[in-house]
Amino acid sequence: MSSVVPLIRSLFDLPVRFPRLFPDSVPDVFPDPGQVLMITGPSGSGKSQLLRKIKLYHAHQVRWIEPTDIRFDNDPVIDVLCRQIDPLNPRDRIEQALMILSRVGLAEAWTYLQQPSELSDGQRWRLILAMMIVRSSTDDGVAVIAMDEFASLLDRVTAMIVARSLRKIVRNQTPLRAIIVTGHDDLVCALQPDILVECDFGEYRVRQPTL
Repeated sequence: MSSVVPLIRSLFDLPVRFPRLFPDSVPDVFPDPGQVLMITGPSGSGKSQLLRKIKLYHAHQVRWIEPTDIRFDNDPVIDVLCRQIDPLNPRDRIEQALMILSRVGLAEAWTYLQQPSELSDGQRWRLILAMMIVRSSTDDGVAVIAMDEFASLLDRVTAMIVARSLRKIVRNQTPLRAIIVTGHDDLVCALQPDILVECDFGEYRVRQPTL
């Protein structure tokens, strides 16, 4: 059976080789303290690859905080978070944990006693944000939250709520910064990015977002 590849190339006017994404350089963009950099574009346009290149370029200068590095055990939410907090006084640790959970929208007392596996998807995302706040609070280098496919599995209303929470966290937790990758343009208003990078299959545009 003959290949239909030449026919597909002809129908869609495609080159013989798929273009190499960002072959020569990385955009000279990086968030300042308190800023959000948003990378967007259609599926396959190079968003994730661009994030990897930025991370590689800044590898020795940045402490990356990523949701993929966060693992939950089967203990109650309050215990999970308290173990991440440094103060030795148990009361101080609990007070700080409750304050952080409230900041991310987990203020219901019953939620504190649930296991992460019992939470809704939106609540687990908020717990991830709480863990990121704790991990960003040390003085160990430049802390940058990096989130690929941000909230991609959440319904749009919940994704908006989580995005607004993240925006507030970054703004109030200076010198924290964030690089967010998403194909959902509707999150621009919720994230209020300071820098917007639009990927287009090997090309990119850096612009100030219109909110």
